[in-house]
Amino acid sequence: MNLSMVKKDLLRNKAINITLLLFIVLSAALMSIGTMIVIQVFESIDTMYKIARPPHFMQMHMGDAELGQINDFAEGIDYVEDWQDIEMLNVYGGNIWIKKPDGTSFSMINSLLDLGFIKQSEKYDLLLNMDNKPIYPSKGEIGVPIILLDSYDIDIGDTITIKDGDFSMSFTVTSYVRDSQMNSTMCSSTRFLVNEREHEILKENTGKIEHLIEFYLKDLSQEMKFQTAYENAGLPANGPAITYTAIRLVSGLPDIMMVVVIILVSFFLIFIVCLCLRFTILTAMEEEIKSIGTMRAIGISFRDIRKLYMIKYRALAIAGCIIGYVISIFANRLFLSNITKTFGSPQTGAATVIIPIFAVCIVYMLEMHFSKRIMKKIKRISVVEALISSEGNDKIKISRAVRCLGLQRVKRLPVNLFMGVRDIMAKGKIYFMLFFIMLVTTSIMVVPMNLLNTFKSPQFINYMGKSISDIVISVSTAESLTDKYDKTVEILSGDADVANYSIEARTVYEAVNKDGEWININVDCSDKANEELRYISGNMPVNENEIAISVMNANELGASAGKTLKMRMGGQQTEVIVSGIYQDVTSGGYTAKMTGDYDKKAVKEYSFSVNLKDGVNAGQKVDQYHEAMGVDVEVMDMEEFARQTVGGVTRQLSKAVLAVAAMVACFVALFIILYLKLQIVKEYSHIAISKAIGFTVLDIRKQYLIKTCLVSLIGILVGTLFANTLGEGIVSGIIGIVGIGISKISFVINPVEAYLFCPLIILIIVVSMTWYCSAVFKNYNIIRLINE
Repeated sequence: MNLSMVKKDLLRNKAINITLLLFIVLSAALMSIGTMIVIQVFESIDTMYKIARPPHFMQMHMGDAELGQINDFAEGIDYVEDWQDIEMLNVYGGNIWIKKPDGTSFSMINSLLDLGFIKQSEKYDLLLNMDNKPIYPSKGEIGVPIILLDSYDIDIGDTITIKDGDFSMSFTVTSYVRDSQMNSTMCSSTRFLVNEREHEILKENTGKIEHLIEFYLKDLSQEMKFQTAYENAGLPANGPAITYTAIRLVSGLPDIMMVVVIILVSFFLIFIVCLCLRFTILTAMEEEIKSIGTMRAIGISFRDIRKLYMIKYRALAIAGCIIGYVISIFANRLFLSNITKTFGSPQTGAATVIIPIFAVCIVYMLEMHFSKRIMKKIKRISVVEALISSEGNDKIKISRAVRCLGLQRVKRLPVNLFMGVRDIMAKGKIYFMLFFIMLVTTSIMVVPMNLLNTFKSPQFINYMGKSISDIVISVSTAESLTDKYDKTVEILSGDADVANYSIEARTVYEAVNKDGEWININVDCSDKANEELRYISGNMPVNENEIAISVMNANELGASAGKTLKMRMGGQQTEVIVSGIYQDVTSGGYTAKMTGDYDKKAVKEYSFSVNLKDGVNAGQKVDQYHEAMGVDVEVMDMEEFARQTVGGVTRQLSKAVLAVAAMVACFVALFIILYLKLQIVKEYSHIAISKAIGFTVLDIRKQYLIKTCLVSLIGILVGTLFANTLGEGIVSGIIGIVGIGISKISFVINPVEAYLFCPLIILIIVVSMTWYCSAVFKNYNIIRLINE
């Protein structure tokens, strides 16, 4: 009997029930997709890492390295399992040429990544092919890092030629290379793979050797402790140091940011689905108030009545969650292209199946819990109240609410506009839901778009620990660091096209962490602190006894603005005041800033931020500096540097933004259909009477269009303002949990997209769906109402 009643109800209100089902499907599918991607990202990384075996700690070093000294150090630490040294030959991009079969060619001069050439390792840090198997190139063959395919058109069979003066050597591209650690635009380097013999020939004729000194630990939790021990031992350290945790995070970062957006949207969607359930259930209860009263009168208990009504919503929720989960199995493939390309096809393990099912079950339980809470209203309905028609009371309430707004007082106002506004005032609670849903859905569309624009903006460079400038120059060659520094200063000082430039020296000092241990920290020293950094508390350092530290360092050191920090600089212990906490995604997020004099012996790298005079072409100036300063000095156009560095993140984020925009568009259309279908059912008699007293179908449709669009427009405008202001706080909180060095983000807003495009799209959908739903009015008439 219960199933028969549910079937009849589903058929009687097909449009409403189908719309409600689609809401549940969307929310369940998004939640399932989000959890699936998270699991598959890290499962793919872990599967690849089991084969490739990336290091637990790696020190990059430009220059000669005493390997015997390193071996003695490694043998003296009991938690070191093994170590190796990889010689990576860095070749200037302008010396690398790609030739296509049709004869066209291009160089890699614009690459901001260090382009390294290595031979395959024996046991650790293996480079893999697209089947995740180690590659062993034959003579004349080369493997190209897959990360470069986003920037360069390199196909299998192309010829890569390395030219340096009279030296020239050509290779045929035979495979693409998956690199377990240098696989993101957030990395500073990438690696080509060549034959062992040809690697030796290249070493003798071109490029600079950079040692990748890699260690493998028995206990991963010791990586920070090991890093401090290594740096304090005075071993080769002319280059960045990278831990396994940082490698893993940077590898998955583009997909993690995409997942953050999807899961955030899914939570909002679940909340909105619950509101839609509330609206649907209350409308159904209002329609069937007499039936409820009759059941109460003949002795049926509240629990039994609730159970009877819950059958339908439980069936819809179960069906919606199952369909949503099935859809997610196929739909998540749309978001896996980067994972598949970088790490290999994700394996479908038990976790990939069970955890998304668990997430979908949570969606189901939340919706059922919310529905049961709404059903409690049945308990408060008395038998007498239910059996007495409430139409008269409603009319009194409505007449009192609009008594001050009589048509005779607003004669100049068009009748249809007056009727629409009057209805909004009379039924404020009902229209508040429409307003609120439009507010939330607009925010859901605009917030991810603002986040994407922020990552794409040149101003994002401030989150990378740098000030906005035209060109950034990096000098880090240990053997001739001072000479290169002096030459760079000389060139910049004598260049009439340079408006101004600033210098930062990266030094390594020691500080006491929250556990009371001494650890090494990278400190950027300059004459004047960077004012453009994104500080979450405090300010930039002004005096020599002040230091600003990154968010990640603040967590590691247990420090906050205004507190003192014990440090060792130049062999002397001192205390400095933490002037502020800023945000930085570079160097794993662990950086610091100071002003004044610094220990020149502790300098690892000099960084120049160069501003050119108006009208000077930055690209041409970069080429000029490349030629004048040599290949040992990195010269980068700042905008191109930012684009290439976060390019992987923005590509994945763009996919999420497009998916969210499509979801929101579908959701708004479905909600307007649900909302109006429920309203039209309730107002059947009102519409029929309006036609009987002389209003045409077009008049009534216009009235519905006016009141629906007016309320929606207000909700859209408020939602847009909310997304562009308070939305920052929500996103900041979520990104802070991810732990990439940012905990408070300020949106860079594209006004055309945020204030015009998104609101206009939503409003067009509202207008279209309202006009579509109101077409049914032509079937309503007073005779049919009387007969019913």
